[in-house]
Formats: sequence, structure tokens, C-alpha cells
Amino acid sequence: MTLHRRGVTLEGVVIGLSLTAAAELRDALYPVLTSTQPADVRLQAALDALYAVADRHLPLLAGLFADDDGIFHSEPDSTGALPTDPIFVAPFAKILADGASDGTLRPQEDVTEAAMVLFNTAGWGYVQLRHAQRWPPARARAGVASLVLKGLRV
Repeated sequence: MTLHRRGVTLEGVVIGLSLTAAAELRDALYPVLTSTQPADVRLQAALDALYAVADRHLPLLAGLFADDDGIFHSEPDSTGALPTDPIFVAPFAKILADGASDGTLRPQEDVTEAAMVLFNTAGWGYVQLRHAQRWPPARARAGVASLVLKGLRV
């Protein structure tokens, strides 16, 4: 009751926790984006950062999985699809573009769309394996990262 009397709602708590997790991911990806290592090495580091943040916020992410109005989405596109918010996609798009330039990652026809697929496949795949299937972190990280990296490396 005390929280209710103070105007704290479940929605407000979820938004606050989501913004905290998003800020942690942004901060974790910054060193990866500013590194001078080859893009494929940076992509592995970005995935490791994504998984570390996901593990710290696993119950929240599992609860947000089917949330159409969550922080992960932008306004619907011309087809009605809900694109992943650029704050989550842009770091991966930069790494994919850098990888095409340095020859360590396959060039993508549409880097933004590829980054959207990458973030969702790697992120939600990991959350699914960790939360719903109860895989230990090392097994889930290795399984998802291996498939993603094999598909993107030259």
C-alpha cells in the first residue's frame, strides 16, 4: 500500500528497471565500439556484453519478451511491423558496417535491418535459453554466439 500511496505503479517500476538495463547495455557496449580491434572480435565482445547485461536483468527481460509496447520498439513501419529501437540496433549496425570494411564480417545489404535481426536473435535467443530452458550462462552464450558468429564471419 505504501508504494501505491506514493503513486508508484507497476508500470513505472518496469519502465525504471528497463531504462536501467538499457543504460547498462549502452555503457557496456561503449568500449567495444571505441576499440580498434577487428570487427569480428568486437562483435564477440558486444555479444558478451549483451549477455552479461541480460543475466543481470533476466527476470525483467523474460517478462518483457511479448511486450509490444516495451522499450525495445520504435513506431510501426510502413508494413505495420514494430522495428527494434535504434538505441539497441545502432551499436550492432556499426560493428557490422566496420566488419564489411575491414573484411572480417560478411557485407549486409541493409546494415540496419541485419543489426535488428542480430540483436533480436542473439538477445532473445539467449534470454529464452537462460530463462525458459534454464541453460547455464556459459552453455547459452556459447550456443547463441557460435551460430551468430559463424553466420556473419567471412
